[in-house]
Amino acid sequence: MLSASERHYVLQRAYIPEHLVHYFTSISGAEPCLIADYLCYFSEGKLSFIGYPLGREFEMAALSQALNEAVEKFEPEQVGVISPRSIDVEPLAILKKESDCYYLLDLEKLKLSKKLRSTLKSAYKRLEVKKGEFGEEHFALVEEFLRRGIDESKQGVFEKLESYASRGEALLLEARQKRELVAFSIFDFSHGEFAFYMFNFISRKNYVPGASDLLLGEFIREAKERGKRYLNLGLGINSGVARFKEKWGAKRWLKYEFCSYDCELANMVASYRRMGI
Repeated sequence: MLSASERHYVLQRAYIPEHLVHYFTSISGAEPCLIADYLCYFSEGKLSFIGYPLGREFEMAALSQALNEAVEKFEPEQVGVISPRSIDVEPLAILKKESDCYYLLDLEKLKLSKKLRSTLKSAYKRLEVKKGEFGEEHFALVEEFLRRGIDESKQGVFEKLESYASRGEALLLEARQKRELVAFSIFDFSHGEFAFYMFNFISRKNYVPGASDLLLGEFIREAKERGKRYLNLGLGINSGVARFKEKWGAKRWLKYEFCSYDCELANMVASYRRMGI
């Protein structure tokens, strides 16, 4: 559990979405905890460890020490770690691994291409953008997205999206053509220099080119008004998503390495190896 002062400390220094405690707890139901300078979440035997330090440079030795402390404290059955570098885990115990990269947009250096300006101008003529509240129409777009096929392990995040989107910290912007919902995005903010591009959903039935760009453009304006310097656009995910972020001038930034493993099996195999078995 985090104290009020710890929550403020985390939000002041947050630079990746997983540092946003209100977001992670909404979609996971886990309890947050601060170990040294690392944030982690624990629920029902599962430990989610965020290996991006809040107030210091990344060091593998410091991460390993904090991770070991968290495992000793919570005694989890399963551990999931995200970090800028791969952690050293017994291969036989690994359940899943992923690699990606966070994209960063420096708002002070933002310069739109002629083509992007034209896209925004065209979308602006056809659509109205405003702040919204998550409802049945938004859930329908999420369901449409899920029907396209998604990693089963990530479905829970989207199924609990309403809980997160309904919180006061999140900003939901929607694009409508007349009364029809065309697209919506969810954004968020740290208490420091960072703003976050969290989710984007578009309608295939009511598709309007440039809708997602228009939403992002409006969010950038909002972020600047709030004095934000950087926009974390999230992970690359795939080539299409990466191209969308790159056309706005976002650069590949922090490496993302995810590893989940069976803690009991890892400890057992390590014990056998120490005994020479």
